[in-house]
Amino acid sequence: MNQSPSPPGAELGKPHAWTGRPVLVTEFSFKALHAGVPSDTSASLALATQEDPAASLERYLDALVRLPFLVGYHWFQHSDQPPTGRFDGESNNFGLVPNQDVPWRPVVDCLTQINFDSEALHRNP
Repeated sequence: MNQSPSPPGAELGKPHAWTGRPVLVTEFSFKALHAGVPSDTSASLALATQEDPAASLERYLDALVRLPFLVGYHWFQHSDQPPTGRFDGESNNFGLVPNQDVPWRPVVDCLTQINFDSEALHRNP
């Protein structure tokens, strides 16, 4: 999980330099504390409101898609974890939707826009 609002470009470049292969970034997220789940476990940054993860996500992805060796990224995860915790006790606001399946608009809107812009940003860093 991500600990910073900036992607680790130098670290991500190492596997590419060693192998000459592109890089796919998986399982990253930013979570909000006001979402109705504790969000007190995991390495992901815990921010105040849904607007804060969206702003961090925008900065993170803007920098990430400009990396020339990047082929894609994967947000973790579709829905929030249960407020009472999942099998291992984790209960975090990682989702694009809460358990009621209504999109967290700031985060979903940010992902929609950056996905739309990502090809142009990747070609013209």
